[in-house]
Amino acid sequence: QFDGVLTMTHHATNLDLPGEANITTAAGDVATFQSTGSNTVQCINYTKADGSGIAGGGGINDNVLINGEMRIDSTLGNHTATNAFPNDDDSYPVDRWLLLSDGDDIVDLNVTSVDGGTSGEDNYMRLDVETTAKKFGIAQIIENDNCRHMLGGSQVVSLSFEATVSDAAKLSDVRAAVLSWNSTADTVTSDFVNTWDAEGAGFTPATNWTLENTPVNLSVTTSWVKYTIENISIDTASTKNIAVFIWSDNVATNDTAGSLLKITKVKLELGSAATTFISRSLATERNMCLRHRWSLGAFSYFPGRGNNADESFVAAFAPVRMFATPTAVTDNLGIVGYSDSVTAQSATSDSITGIAMGADGNSISFATGTFSALADNKVAVSCIASGEFWFVAEL
Repeated sequence: QFDGVLTMTHHATNLDLPGEANITTAAGDVATFQSTGSNTVQCINYTKADGSGIAGGGGINDNVLINGEMRIDSTLGNHTATNAFPNDDDSYPVDRWLLLSDGDDIVDLNVTSVDGGTSGEDNYMRLDVETTAKKFGIAQIIENDNCRHMLGGSQVVSLSFEATVSDAAKLSDVRAAVLSWNSTADTVTSDFVNTWDAEGAGFTPATNWTLENTPVNLSVTTSWVKYTIENISIDTASTKNIAVFIWSDNVATNDTAGSLLKITKVKLELGSAATTFISRSLATERNMCLRHRWSLGAFSYFPGRGNNADESFVAAFAPVRMFATPTAVTDNLGIVGYSDSVTAQSATSDSITGIAMGADGNSISFATGTFSALADNKVAVSCIASGEFWFVAEL
C-alpha cells in the first residue's frame, strides 16, 4: 500500500505494469506484485484508494477467452486429417479453438507444453503448414453470457497475444481481428469467412459478422513477441456475440510445407489498453472447457433400459452444465450391453444416437446400439469396452 506520490516506470520485464504504461501512485493505492525471476516483476493488480482501476488500465481486465494459454487439449493428439478431431475447415480441433482455413488439411494443429511465449516456458498452439499457398487461422467465438459487458455500442476492447513463426519470409503476414455478430445470440455462423481475399487483402466476413478493427500486417518474426490491438470499438448495432481471429494472410509466399505459426496467451478484455496476461488455475480453465467438450473412456458404465433387442436407452451426467445439447464424436468405440440376466452383447455398430439434455444442463440421455439380444424395457447397462467418445457443444 502506497503512502504518497511516486512514479512507477513500466518495463517489459523489470517492472511489467498493467496497460504497459507508467503509474503515478497516491496515498491509499494498493498494488499486488509477483516475481517471475531475478529482477523480473509483474504488477498483477492495481487498485486506487477509491476502489477504481488505474486510468487506461483496461477497466474490467478479465479475459473473456477460454484456453487462451493453450493448456487444454482433451484429445491429447496431433490434429491431422485422420484425428477424431481433424484439421478440417470450420472445425474445433483443440478445446474452444475454431480452425478456419481455405480448405481442409491446410495445417496440422497441436498443443506444445514447453518453450513457448516470451517467457520461454509457456504452452502454445502450433499450426504446421500442410497445404501450401492457402490462408488459415484460429478463432474463438464468445458466448453472449460471457461478453455482455462488452456490448451496448459504446464499449471498447483490447486484444493481445504472443506469437512467432518459423520462417518470416514464408509466413510474413500474420493479422488479428475482433468481429461482432449482430443476429440471434449464440446462434452464429461459425465459418465467418465468406471469402478469402487476395494476399494482403484479408477476408470478407459472412453475413451478420462485422470487422471491428482494420487488420494490418503485424510483421511477426522468428522470436516470440507480444502483440496488442487496443481501443477497439464494439459499435455494431445489436451485437450479441464477439469473436477473435488470428490468421496467416499469405498466399503466394506461403509455398513451403512445414512452416510453423505459434500462438499463446491470447487475451480479449474490456478497456482501452491491453493488460498483463494473468493465468487462471488449471482446474478453472479445464472446467470452462468442459462446458463445451468432455469425454468418456473405457470402463465407463451407464444405467438405462433396453429398447427392443438392438438398443439401450442410457444416461450420463456432465461434469459441468453444458452450453447446449451436444453431439457425439467417437474414436474406435466398442460398447457392451447388459440387460437383466442376458449374457453381455457387443454392439455391431457402436452407435450413439438420440442425444438429449435435461433442463439442468448436466443430465445427458442417449441411446447405445446396435445390439442383437437385449431384453425390451428391462434394466440395462451399457459399458464402453474400448475407445472413447466425446460430447461436444460448440458455437
